[in-house]
Amino acid sequence: MQEPPPHQRQLEALDLVRTIARARRRLDELWAGQGHVPSAPDADPTPNAAGAPGAPHSLSTVLGLFQSTSAGMIWLGPDWTISEVNPAFCSMLGFRRDDFLGLDFRTLDEDWGDPDWAPLVSASAERTGEPARTVRLLRDRHGVPRALRLTITPHIQADGPVAGYSVTALHDERAGIDEGRATIEGRELERAASRMARLGGWRLHLTDGHVRWSDEARVVLGLGDRAISSFRGTLALLRPAWRARVRAAVRISIRRGTSFDLELPVVSAEGWSRWIRIVGEAERDASGKVVSVVGSLQNISERKAAEDANRRLAERLAARVGSLPQGFMTLDGRLTVAYANEKALTLLGVTAQGLLGRAISEQRDFAASEPLGRMLRTAVAERRVVGTEQEICRSGLCVEAHAFPAEEGLTITLRDISDERAQRERLRLLESSIAHLTEGVLITQATPIDAPGPRIVFVNPAMERITGYAPEEMLGATPRILQGAGTQRGTLDRIRDAIGLGQPIQAELLNYAKDGREYWVELNLTPVADDEGRVTHFAAIQRDITERLLAQKRIAEQAALLNLVRDGIVVRTMQGQVVYANRSAESLYGWSLAELREGDPAPLVERVYEDRGHYDDAVRAVMRDGRWSGRLRQRRRDGTPITVDSSWSLVRDMDGVPNAILIVNTDVTERLAMEERLRTGQKLEAIGQLTAGVAHDFNNLLSVILGNAEYLTDVVAPDGEEHRATRMILDAAERGATLTSRLLAFSRQQTLDPQVVDIGQLVQDLAAMLSRTLGSGINLSVRCGPGPHRVAIDRSQLEAALLNLAINARDAMPEGGRLTFDVSGAVLGEDDLGPSAPGRYVEIATSDTGCGMAPEVLARAFEPFFTTKDVGKGSGLGLSMVYGFVTQSGGHVSIDSAPGCGTTVRLYLRAMDADATSPGSHAAGTSGAA
Repeated sequence: MQEPPPHQRQLEALDLVRTIARARRRLDELWAGQGHVPSAPDADPTPNAAGAPGAPHSLSTVLGLFQSTSAGMIWLGPDWTISEVNPAFCSMLGFRRDDFLGLDFRTLDEDWGDPDWAPLVSASAERTGEPARTVRLLRDRHGVPRALRLTITPHIQADGPVAGYSVTALHDERAGIDEGRATIEGRELERAASRMARLGGWRLHLTDGHVRWSDEARVVLGLGDRAISSFRGTLALLRPAWRARVRAAVRISIRRGTSFDLELPVVSAEGWSRWIRIVGEAERDASGKVVSVVGSLQNISERKAAEDANRRLAERLAARVGSLPQGFMTLDGRLTVAYANEKALTLLGVTAQGLLGRAISEQRDFAASEPLGRMLRTAVAERRVVGTEQEICRSGLCVEAHAFPAEEGLTITLRDISDERAQRERLRLLESSIAHLTEGVLITQATPIDAPGPRIVFVNPAMERITGYAPEEMLGATPRILQGAGTQRGTLDRIRDAIGLGQPIQAELLNYAKDGREYWVELNLTPVADDEGRVTHFAAIQRDITERLLAQKRIAEQAALLNLVRDGIVVRTMQGQVVYANRSAESLYGWSLAELREGDPAPLVERVYEDRGHYDDAVRAVMRDGRWSGRLRQRRRDGTPITVDSSWSLVRDMDGVPNAILIVNTDVTERLAMEERLRTGQKLEAIGQLTAGVAHDFNNLLSVILGNAEYLTDVVAPDGEEHRATRMILDAAERGATLTSRLLAFSRQQTLDPQVVDIGQLVQDLAAMLSRTLGSGINLSVRCGPGPHRVAIDRSQLEAALLNLAINARDAMPEGGRLTFDVSGAVLGEDDLGPSAPGRYVEIATSDTGCGMAPEVLARAFEPFFTTKDVGKGSGLGLSMVYGFVTQSGGHVSIDSAPGCGTTVRLYLRAMDADATSPGSHAAGTSGAA
């Protein structure tokens, strides 16, 4: 047979305990009717498993009564299913116990649909909890109706529902028999049971040792025709283990004149065994001397069998009660603990020795001031089920307790709700937190995905503030009430797909409030699964981001304006971390905003600022004064040096606390370079004008000297000393004229003879001559790139300039090296040429692998008479002449050089149009004096 569920076992246990109190008086009467003397030597006065002293008050005795009582007893579940019956009820209807178990009790009724019967039971069960009494016709095994008087008692749990019913059934041949007749019948049954008890008498004569037996005693002992008249023969009927005990009891009775009461097994001559109860007491003569022992015998085999059955039933009940997941305790009328299962001991944190047999008020948790103590007082005073919760001081557990009043005492159930209370507390905190969130929280069912959509089952107060809908308006509706014409269809489709897959999703969605107002939310949708992993709901956290998006839009507009600014704008925190940089700043330094944000600020400062000291000075100044401006030397990501005019401003929050530094950097590198080129040009122009003036005056003097020297040469004797002196004067004057020519070339006032020249061809022709002039240590090469290559230039002056550059390159490579002429076309703008006109040019790049020039030398390379060569090895006019010639020809000259890296001199000459055949206007100034 299937084991009853835990709540049914608890119901059975409660019902049995209640039966204990109701049956005690009747048990006392029945026990007294058998002549039991409680002072027997073997009686056990200590509390048994049920907590009651002595056998008549034990749980096993009550269970024995359930099995042996003549009244039918039935236990029913809440659905009227039979879970237990006693033999008397089985006998009433002729069924076996197994036939009843699991059967619906109502199917036994001849007419369960009687309108007078159903309301009676319903009202009793659901409102009053009191027994319902009636006479019903129940069909027996043969289908014959039997009139039974039923008392149906509902058992109502603490939280309200009916847990089950207990039914008592008595035979009643006439419907309508009252309580008085039932009581009379019960008493008649008790008297009949007393008449049927077989009691036999016996007497042991001490004078002759003979034993006299009554007829009933011989029947009890199964002596039949056998004659057993001696005490020794009587002991032979007992099992060997019991003989000494009986002998000792009789001797003590004789010696002390006392009585005895024993229960023991005997064996008949036929071999059967039975239990008897033997009671005896000493009998005295007139002088007070004990002359005999007289007593009675009673066959108690049936009672012993019933007790054994009760014991097994009690063990089963004890196992059921012990296996209950709840604690279970019984208190007697004095509120002394009679029984407690292991679970109750564990929950209370006590031992059986420290609890059983003691007043419950001795336990600290049941003191009058504690919730459990108040629960007991209320249950006793008001005779109703009372419940409470309390944390147990010894075990530290939180229990839910219920006290059930009984006729004598209370039954208490305890249930561990520590996890429940913790969960409730977490739930309370969670609900409180959700209620105070500024974000809206909305929970929906997981289905249906399609129309009408999942229903809303929860909203927090913030949703009403965001949407304008009251909670009662949203509960039961779908989230579609928040959508409108502007809600993004694509975003809704993505959300729908995520819901279908049971996956979380984050999105920004345009919703509509109750009044039609548009608002944007940042939606975080998360699936909620049950214990089996099935998604049952979706929780959505909605953050109103309307203001944020508007602010972002304004910031984006402002950022777009800042991106139009050519200055680099950077915002950094007080710790140096970059948080903003406009596009000009990204272009200026070569790092993107994301790289600047994520980078470590310390290494970034080291890479950008050439002088860390200047950076630190700027930080200290802006922290002290709130602003700083100055010029800083910095580096780009690729290491290229730049110079910026920097303006720093301290940014404070609303409380006046500094939280950022705004830096505006203007790149002045090109401007400074142009200014330097302009200054250099102006300086060279001034020197050229001075040189031109000196050269003209000197040239006039040389004209006189040369004329007179030539005259003297003609008039003096050719072989005389005067002729040699005159010749020396003439040579010196001619060298002076050559110097004057160079000075005029630098000052761009020499007379030029422009011709159409193919630069590539000219350079190649010149290279053939230079390869012999420069020597074998110089590796000379010419590269001609794409055209145009034709220019209008003074060929001889250009050759002299290129020869000058080749000689300078040779002098820079005393150990030999490589000299390269690169000829190519180029298109240059104003920034590339300075004062020269932009357009198409022919570039002649002369590159060597020599020692190079230091920056300070490079800055003065075009100055006349400036040279780094030893005295007598250079006049310092070579590059000056090249500069003046190219500039006078409408071109441009630049030098790139660094120590150890060689030098490259680039000549830019105005290219001729493809269809031009004569110098025309391409030739630059040709005026000047010789």
